[in-house]
Amino acid sequence: MISSTDAAAVLSVLRAKDLNLSGDIQPVLEVESGSNDPMAILLTTMMISIITTPEKPFYDYILFFILQFGVGALAGYAGGRGVALIMNKLDFITPGFYPVFALAGALLIYSGTVLIAGSGFLAIYIAGIVANNHEFQYKTSVIRFFDGLAWLSQICMFLALGLLINPKELLSVAFTGILLAVFLMFFARPVAVFISLLKSNFNLREKLFIIWGGLRGAVPIILATFALTADIPNAQEIFNLVFFVVCFSALGQGWSLQFIAKFLKVTQLKPLNKKVLLDIETGKGDDKTLSDFFIAPGAPASGTKIVELGLPKDVLIVLIERKGKYVIPSGATILEEDDLVILLADKSKLADVAKFFQAN
Repeated sequence: MISSTDAAAVLSVLRAKDLNLSGDIQPVLEVESGSNDPMAILLTTMMISIITTPEKPFYDYILFFILQFGVGALAGYAGGRGVALIMNKLDFITPGFYPVFALAGALLIYSGTVLIAGSGFLAIYIAGIVANNHEFQYKTSVIRFFDGLAWLSQICMFLALGLLINPKELLSVAFTGILLAVFLMFFARPVAVFISLLKSNFNLREKLFIIWGGLRGAVPIILATFALTADIPNAQEIFNLVFFVVCFSALGQGWSLQFIAKFLKVTQLKPLNKKVLLDIETGKGDDKTLSDFFIAPGAPASGTKIVELGLPKDVLIVLIERKGKYVIPSGATILEEDDLVILLADKSKLADVAKFFQAN
């Protein structure tokens, strides 16, 4: 139950602390925390089945494992491609229908995969990654909708979980919980990370941060409720123990990620470019997009007037963020180092535009 790291916990801490981690550390943590949930769910359900129905033959579990991951992966990939493709074919009268359709597609992918004996959790995770790697209409609106829905779901989930726990009962499992949490943090996870990244290009400092970034969150607690509903022996004690370990992990590791990242020197300067969370309504076949660029030290744009910058004619700087304040640009506006320049351009021109804001 506590084997998986939690995507919501990891991502929320990384975003809240605004940690710009170097290299591929953050993608690895994101992929790991999202993709290991289906395995944890599968292992938990299998262990509960072994406890409750010990007469069940072992080869049934092997077949179950193959179907869950094989069908789940294929259904997720096909579903993600399908949703992105259909979204571009739709022509709703109002943009508000697109997030609703995406939600309906997500529910269909999950439930359809479960009906054909696959892992719905794995399918919906892969579908989200695949769909996000394709461009479709009103993508930013869809992302914002799901982001809000995710936060609402987490609030409701923790409220429900809070009703299942009695703080007094946590004291009885505190000593065991601390031992288990320390074992996970300083032995089990380091061994797993070093074995998994044995042939990777990560250095020791980066591996140490990946080890410390493996936060436990709501998923283990949800899995602990499986034991309660299955009514296995000592289910309430298991739930209390898992709850304690999760709290210990979140409080013991989560607050220190920022300091550990600086101590291990795995942070870097702000990224040159990131997708701005503003949406524009464009017709089909229109490749224009809003994007933003940080002006790096020594870049051609630094200290240069916009009119003298030499940007392509079909590229328009619409806004500048400078030290937390917004500047409405004109041709005479002088760009400064560390400005965040928001511009409108064709997607095919972004690579050429980026050269103006990169250091020589």
